[in-house]
Order: sequence, then structure tokens, then C-alpha cells
Amino acid sequence: MVAEEKAAIQGLIERIADLKRKRVELRQERRELEDRVVVIQARTRASVVTATDAKGRARYTNEQTRQAALALKLQEHEDYQRFQKTIRESEDEEALLVIEIERLESTQRLLMATLRILHAQSPTGNNDL
Repeated sequence: MVAEEKAAIQGLIERIADLKRKRVELRQERRELEDRVVVIQARTRASVVTATDAKGRARYTNEQTRQAALALKLQEHEDYQRFQKTIRESEDEEALLVIEIERLESTQRLLMATLRILHAQSPTGNNDL
């Protein structure tokens, strides 16, 4: 029975490591998307701030109208919307990974405690834990 628990623990360790690697990859991908979103926001903000009417006057004359125009332009920007959606999905996926990692770590701790109990009850005093 001890060999089975040891194999299970090793499998859990490998699975936890895989999930943690996946979490790091998700974060890296999300950071790249967030950087692209910042660029889109900056370019869109610049176009709003510098927008002029036919007479060369500022099209958006106060901060409130500039903010509204920026929000509308970003709402219509396909890449911005797609990146934002992907970022949200990535955050959700990471949250699920964290839950799974925590579950597996709890299972690992439980198996380790079981092994310690089995070891303590062993008449041979096997020290290979």
C-alpha cells in the first residue's frame, strides 16, 4: 500500500508542476495582450485628443466628452474588444487552475500524512519515506 501512495504523490507532484507551468504561460500571454491593449488605448486617446472639426477646432472640448468618445471608439475597436475578452477568459482560466492546484496540494498533504501514519504503524520501522 505504501508504494501506491508514493506513486500517487509523485503523480500529484508532476500534475501540480504542470498546472503551475500552465499558470505562468497564461500570465505571460495575458501580459502580452495587456501591453497591446495599452497601445490601442494610447493611440485611440491620442486620436480623440487631437481630433478637430472642419474648421480646425477641437472636436471634443472637455474631458467628459473626450472620455465618452474614447469609450465609444474602444467599444468599436475589434482588436481591443477581442484582446479584452481573451484577457478576461485567461483570468477565469487562471482562477480555475489555482483552485485545481490547491485541491491537488491538499490531496498531496493528505497522502503524505497517510504515509506517515502507515510508517509509524510499521513494525519494521522502514525509513524510506
